Parts: sequence; structure tokens; C-alpha cells
Amino acid sequence: MLGALQEAEFNSGRVRLNPGDMLIAYSDGVTECRNSQEQEFETGRLSAAVGAVSGASANQVLFSTLGAVLDFADACSPEDD
Repeated sequence: MLGALQEAEFNSGRVRLNPGDMLIAYSDGVTECRNSQEQEFETGRLSAAVGAVSGASANQVLFSTLGAVLDFADACSPEDD
């Protein structure tokens, strides 16, 4: 739940998205997903996974990225989100 803390402060800004640009929204459960070596997926791997399907449909990006996270985690169950 975004903004659940009354004292929470958030930055705001604007960005222009052009045709072909992609906005990726994700939870920390994606970037903090761990594998058997206790490595986290992190934003670098997320960026690479998304970049690998650049130009694809939103549905293809979603499932391809989810597949990359699950492949990374291998037999480890997601702990979050």
C-alpha cells in the first residue's frame, strides 16, 4: 500500500514518455529475489531482462521478465510479493 505511513515523504517529478518508451513498475520483491547463492536479482538484472525484450508487447515484457526472475531464483521460493 503506497503511502501507508502518515509521515512518509515522496519526491515528485515529470517525465515525458515517447512512442516506444517503456515504464516498468515493480515491487522490491522482484529486485530482492534471491537465488541459492543468496544473490539478489537487483536492478541491473531487471534492466537487462527488460532490455532483452525491447520493442515487445507489454504482455511479452511482463512474462519474459517474470521468467528471468524465476530462472534466476531457480529452486528458491520467492520470499516476498
